[in-house]
Formats: sequence, C-alpha cells, structure tokens
Amino acid sequence: MEYHVNNHSLKDSISNNYIFTPTQSAQRPWNSVGRQIVAGKLMTEIRQYFYSKVGDRNHTYAIYSRLTHVPLAQGAELLCRCIEQEYRVGPLELNREAILRTSTSLHNQQVLHSDNNGYQMQRRVFQKYSSNGIALNYYPMAQSAFIEDGRSRLVLLSKQAHGVSSQENGQVEVMLHHQLWNNFDWALDYDLTLNDTSTVYPVLWLLLGPQSLTTRLRQRCGLALQRAPVVLLRELNESAQIFPGPQQQQEAVTLPPSLHLQILSIPGWNYSSNHTEHLQDLQKRPVGSANGPCHCGHQGPQLMEAIFSTCFLLPGDKEAIEGRPRLTFAVSCCGSTTCMRKARTQSCLSQ
Repeated sequence: MEYHVNNHSLKDSISNNYIFTPTQSAQRPWNSVGRQIVAGKLMTEIRQYFYSKVGDRNHTYAIYSRLTHVPLAQGAELLCRCIEQEYRVGPLELNREAILRTSTSLHNQQVLHSDNNGYQMQRRVFQKYSSNGIALNYYPMAQSAFIEDGRSRLVLLSKQAHGVSSQENGQVEVMLHHQLWNNFDWALDYDLTLNDTSTVYPVLWLLLGPQSLTTRLRQRCGLALQRAPVVLLRELNESAQIFPGPQQQQEAVTLPPSLHLQILSIPGWNYSSNHTEHLQDLQKRPVGSANGPCHCGHQGPQLMEAIFSTCFLLPGDKEAIEGRPRLTFAVSCCGSTTCMRKARTQSCLSQ
C-alpha cells in the first residue's frame, strides 16, 4: 500500500524526512499480481510480484514468504514457529510512503503493542484527532510489535527500526520506504527532502499463536533475526594431507572491512574450564579426525569447526582504517582455554 503526501508548501502541510503528513488513506499501487511457488524438502518459498500496470515487465513490489519444513528438533523450534517475509520495495514514484498492511481476524480494537528501545513493550491505543490522525497514531518499532485479542497474538519482528500503526480493527501496518520531495528552498540545506530512487529489502518474521507461546518465542526469535550467523566456507588443511609431497600453509580467510572479530565459540560442545576434563569430553565425541599435537601439546582429535561472532564497523572507525581483520581456522586446537588463546594469537588474527 502507498500513502500519497503533499509536496507543495502553499497547499497544505508537507511531508519530509522527519514529518509524515498523508493527504488520504493508503491506496493500492498495483493493478496486476504474479505468483510463483518454489517447494523444497526443507523450505517452501512463495514469491509475489506486484505490477503498477497490467502488462508491465518490471515490478515495483515483491514479497518472498518462506516456510520451513525442518523437523521440530532441538534448535529448530525458532524456524518452525515463524514465517519469514522479505520485501523488495522501490523505486517509488515521487512523494509516496510505502507500507505493509496485514489484515487479520483478530479483534484488537485498534490497540497495538510496540517497543521503543528493543526491550520494553508499550500499549498504544488508537486516538482520534481532528487533523493528521493517521500520522499521530504511528509509533516507533525498534525490533518488535504485536496485536492480539483474547485468544491469539500476531507478532512482527524486524531487523531494523520501522514505524508501525493499527489504523483499523485487526490490522497492523509497517512503514517500509518513502520518496519525498518538496519545493522549499532551504529543504536541501537541512536534509529535509530527498529524491531517493533506491530499492530496499526489509525482512520481517511473523509469529501467530497463543499468547503463552508467542511470549516465550518473541525475544528468542528477535535475537535470532538480529544476530544471524555469518557463514564462511573454507577448505581445511586436513583435506590436503591425503596428497603426498610438501604441504603449504593455508591462506587466511579475509573478513569484509565492516566486520570485526569478537568471539570465538565451539558449536555443539559442552565446554569445561578444566583442561583435563575438557580433553576427556573431547575423546568421547568423534568431532574431527586430525591427529598430532595441538598448541598446548595434546595428542588426539583436534578442533575442525568454529563459529566466529562479529560486529559491524562504521567506515570512520579506527579498526577499519588501520587494518582489516584476517581469519584462519585453528585446525590444530583441542578447544581448551589455553589452546584457543594460543591458536587465536598465532594464526586466527593476522594483518
């Protein structure tokens, strides 16, 4: 859906990058819809394409809805309980505010709950105003929002902040993108207007179910969406040991300039700070087959996989200017505190 806004200072209140003043209710911006369903063993993706005119070759909007089919085992609960939707929005026509409106059978009486800071949920009751009532009933959503009645709850989780509102009973709408331009001479000097022809790709997770279930999963799913893992595939030195001849040292895996290594953790292992106890636990788990001494002198199975937690750096940050972190897998490591520290110092981070 799209809100049409005023761009002329002599006609009415205008919208800019900080003020939202729609002139009327949201309108449907498409006249043709295409659909494609891709079904797989692990996931089904429903692709919807929205065209401004019948016969257009390029779509303005697209929605990719993903439903997973993995078994409901440990660690898969978050995937099975939610629907992921990725949106392609833009380029928009001039002076348009693009929103996603979801209509349900929930009787929420236009009451919305949203978070201001990513932690506390606040109850938002729809208020009637004599003018600009649509904008005055929009509220910030840092990470999540939901509508509910006495039986069920619909939760929206987001990767980034949006504006959110419940304009009608059973409805929730999220602001996705805008393109605004007005005729004020000083608007450009204060970054109040921008002829933005970009395309955005926001992602939302939708949870629908009883209040007890959605309450338990909301925060966990929000963290999983916000902190999605960065997967790096790299051939290990172990695979090259089957070939005769001198072995060459494996090249480092270069991280993107905007990523900074923070935490190194071991997947699926119960870690113990007691080195002897930890080695005994590793002997019981056939996680890898490389033999030989590790950094702490241990003989036996070594660490073959690792998960690295990263953080984003802004372009002006000191670390991004002085050097880019480089990463190599510590294949000769048993996973103890001493060994991991030595492995990280000697081979995991290099200039």
